[in-house]
Amino acid sequence: MKVLIVGGHHKASFLAKSLKDNGHKVTVINKDKVWVKYLAHTHGVTGVFGDGSKPFILRDAGAEEMDTIIALSNRDASNLVVCKLAKKIFNIKNTFAIVNDPNNVKIFKKLGVDKVISSNEIMSDMIEYEVLIDNLVNYMPMENEKIIVTEYIVDVRSFVANKRTGEIKWPQDTVIAYVIRDEKIINACSVEEFLVADRVVALSTKENFETVKKLFYWR
Repeated sequence: MKVLIVGGHHKASFLAKSLKDNGHKVTVINKDKVWVKYLAHTHGVTGVFGDGSKPFILRDAGAEEMDTIIALSNRDASNLVVCKLAKKIFNIKNTFAIVNDPNNVKIFKKLGVDKVISSNEIMSDMIEYEVLIDNLVNYMPMENEKIIVTEYIVDVRSFVANKRTGEIKWPQDTVIAYVIRDEKIINACSVEEFLVADRVVALSTKENFETVKKLFYWR
């Protein structure tokens, strides 16, 4: 499967690695030249520097050959443009978009975006969704699913701060996906303790979401 990821930073990095590891051909577009080089070098994907909402940039990235496009910009308007261009000009079958304003979810769907992902439940891992990329669904939470995937920042006052992972009693059905430390993505299995400023991506059910949140946030 050929996948084009437009925009995003850590989300793009995690997706690019996950999809590449699962045998998919991945191309990333980003306006951050340094980040594009990082993704290409670190994950062995094709990197294109530029604005993915411009047709000529999409064409340079080989959009006409893509099976799926994922728009990860923090600007809803840009993500909508990317998906509309993907459908109208390049005939890309599957379109994904992040929306930062929950009110835009229905609008995006009405305008033809195949799957709209709420940034309130953004990040990654283990959710089933029919038809689209076999493993993409394993890394992208959907706004109408039962699993919530959240990124937490470890504060000096967080319960988990400077504690070994084995010492923490996690609620049932909770999974730590990975940790971002010093701009590096670390597999959760390799993390012995949580340090202040770590960015921790956790999966939880809606029922235990509040319990997980209290481990990171003191209020």
